[in-house]
Amino acid sequence: MSMTKSEQKTFWNGTRMIGKAGIHWVSSAFMSSCDTIIGGIRTAKGKTGSRLVDPVVRGDLQEAAVVGGLLLVDATLETAAPAEMQRAFAAAYPGLAVNESVDDAIARLDENPDSLEGLLSGIKGKLFEQRAADALSAELPDGTHVELATSATQPGHDLEFIRDSGEIYGVLQAKAVSTPAEIIEHYERYPEIPVIATEEVRATLADHPALARWQPDIAVSDLDQEMAQLVEGASSIEAIPLGTSAVLLWHLSTGEGDLEARLCRAGDVIGRNVPAVLVAGAVGTLTGTLWCVIPAAIYTRWLTGEGQKARQSAWSRFTQRYSSWWQLSAQPGTA
Repeated sequence: MSMTKSEQKTFWNGTRMIGKAGIHWVSSAFMSSCDTIIGGIRTAKGKTGSRLVDPVVRGDLQEAAVVGGLLLVDATLETAAPAEMQRAFAAAYPGLAVNESVDDAIARLDENPDSLEGLLSGIKGKLFEQRAADALSAELPDGTHVELATSATQPGHDLEFIRDSGEIYGVLQAKAVSTPAEIIEHYERYPEIPVIATEEVRATLADHPALARWQPDIAVSDLDQEMAQLVEGASSIEAIPLGTSAVLLWHLSTGEGDLEARLCRAGDVIGRNVPAVLVAGAVGTLTGTLWCVIPAAIYTRWLTGEGQKARQSAWSRFTQRYSSWWQLSAQPGTA
């Protein structure tokens, strides 16, 4: 359905305003990045910077504190993997778990789909075993419980029935799969060890002798969905979308001037804080400590302000000299 002339005009006006605001954002982000580098160089050379008594500096640092707060809110919303997932990761990959979290492992393999799929398969399997062990233990008599096998690669079984004395009096194999092939293969190799499986496989195998009498109410589709959510949550701190939304809402609701002017001012503010967002986000991601996000944002914003002052001062001196030279060259009798 084609648009009317009025709708076309509205569409192109909106596109123009958004494009202009985007230009403001890009130019402001570029200049702020340059200013931050200049400020860092000046600080490295030991040059004295501005103090907090300067109203402009106070305003910059207050703005940076807001940026750091947005980073913390965003990091809180992007919560780390649940403890249950961490426990499954440690059980499946004890060697890796010594040096990194499940989020770190997923982020490391983000560009290697095959390895990531293998990692998630191991976590999913252990998660299934843990939930099955907890559910089955709740139904056993006092003095007995179910634990995961000591070895993550124990041949033949994954779960062990244990008395309080430490005696193992039974074992089970757990298969978090969607098709019965692996269960049939297990039955051919270990017919004496029964298998617990997902709802999908039980619906296919029905009363097959490979299946244990007790079965957990766990669907592999639910486990797959949890793995997808785990991958989505294992990301670095990124407050740009949250910060952008907050700044846009603020300027659109309280700013002066028409809509275009308010959008452009919002673009300037967002761009001005890009270095603080990137540095503070990187610090929080690399160190894994959220408390350092706000100081990092404040310090970066201070460097940006120092660099901006140095750049503007240098430009002012340049224009003054050029203006003086131009005035002299324009006088009669000067060459």
